Amino acid sequence: MFRKLNNLNFRVIVMVSLGAPLLLIWIAGYYAWDSWRTYRIMVVTIQANNLADRVITAAGLQAIERGVTAGLLSASGPATEAARGRVAELRAKSDAAWREAGSLSEQIQADAIASPSLALAHRQAADGYARLAAARQRVYASLLKAER
Repeated sequence: MFRKLNNLNFRVIVMVSLGAPLLLIWIAGYYAWDSWRTYRIMVVTIQANNLADRVITAAGLQAIERGVTAGLLSASGPATEAARGRVAELRAKSDAAWREAGSLSEQIQADAIASPSLALAHRQAADGYARLAAARQRVYASLLKAER
């Protein structure tokens, strides 16, 4: 069996000596690239989870704001300054959460991994937020009136 090893010519020995390290370098490169890709996917996943957290927080704050506002609208007479301040405080908190969500959405969209549907959802959310802002102005004006 070992006599066959003596018959190996120099060319085969050189090819095997160069081929094995090249194969190892290629494998190392592939796994490095795959690990980087996996890392980027995990980063985007974490950003998407943070985005969802901000959207849920903003929606919850807006629901509380809506409840407080509905209570004030159903009361007789203009809303007190303290009550309007509570509504303004809730609006400021929910607006801050929406701004954070918008910023995270833009960061995720800038990444090549993100789905194109995120841009559509971002535009729809921006349109909905603009309608919400207009409704808030009408409601705030109504809170100042004695009759609704």
